[in-house]
Amino acid sequence: VSVESVPKEDHNKLLEEPDMAKLKGQIIHHFEEHNKNGFKVENLQWQVYTGAGDCALSNLPFVQLWGQDFVTENIPSLNFKISPNAFFRTNTLATEALCRVVRAWALTKIVYKEENPQQQENQQLSSDAGPSAQPAVPKESPPPYTFGTKLDLPNQIFDIYCGVGTIGQFLAKEIAVIHNQNRGGAVPILVVGLDVSEKAVREAIENGKKNGLPNCEYTSGKAEETLVDQLRAARFKPGHRCVAVIDPPATGLNIAVVKAIRECPQFTRVVYVSCNPHSLVKDLAQFAKAQSNHMAGIPFKPLRAVAVDTSPGTENFEVIVLLERAKQGDYSEAVSERLKNRKKFFKNKRKKAKDKKKGNNNNNDDKKENSNDDEINESSNDEKSVN
Repeated sequence: VSVESVPKEDHNKLLEEPDMAKLKGQIIHHFEEHNKNGFKVENLQWQVYTGAGDCALSNLPFVQLWGQDFVTENIPSLNFKISPNAFFRTNTLATEALCRVVRAWALTKIVYKEENPQQQENQQLSSDAGPSAQPAVPKESPPPYTFGTKLDLPNQIFDIYCGVGTIGQFLAKEIAVIHNQNRGGAVPILVVGLDVSEKAVREAIENGKKNGLPNCEYTSGKAEETLVDQLRAARFKPGHRCVAVIDPPATGLNIAVVKAIRECPQFTRVVYVSCNPHSLVKDLAQFAKAQSNHMAGIPFKPLRAVAVDTSPGTENFEVIVLLERAKQGDYSEAVSERLKNRKKFFKNKRKKAKDKKKGNNNNNDDKKENSNDDEINESSNDEKSVN
């Protein structure tokens, strides 16, 4: 949109009200013309930011220029109300594919090779779980486990950084469908959503009601505070199992979130959705780090990862990683192997230092012998010259 009313040299100055009004009119006219050509714009919001940056601050007020103050997006059988500041992936089809992967990894039984799948008594996934939810594993390196169509439903799901409730409600809908098909009655599995944005939480609550999901609860506040409060207040029964679905901002997780999940033995699985591979690596290292005075709780081990192209045509993509709580035996073996490797490493290091020192001594001895030979040769030459 060209701003003809503002001289080029004044583009860094705050517009006066007449210029503001003219610019608003230009923007509205611009999109009205596009809509005539089949380009559909339902909502225009005006936000004024007087600082420098590539985007406006989220806490600045919006002025509605056109349409309603929200848009509605649809993922099969679910509708989501989205305000201008709420987080929702712009590629809806890719979002659905991402949710299907999360659902498969959060609710599907992991069968290890030593187990007999026929002995597992689990329900079947509902028919809309397509093969795209289970990315193929490279044949050249098969893992010691498989994902089938068997379910392993937890008692509780924590949707951390939930936004307007997209992933959590996708899981809640699946659980409700399974429960109605197999048992009927109330749904016992609770989905707890946490997000720092109060408006996003209000919309998540509204979306849950519209989508008919009474098993979803939401709390606003920082994840590192609300998660700890939720776990402290919980009264888990024996055998209670929790799954954490984490979809953090690009900066990754606060270390307090990792510690809270690790220190709560009820968490048996984590599905981490990341838009930044650098923060992902940092957080995975914290989940997998061995127990210490600074990091309690049995660590998690990563089992599978897949990339989802949520922004086609750009360099941006998202990665989903499945982590499972390590068994005590696996953890002990891992620690033992790590100590063994450390001993081997330092043993080799000492040997190399010893060999290097020995080599230096040999070189010194050779230099000393050569020096003595030179002295003998010099004295012999002196005798010859005297004679």
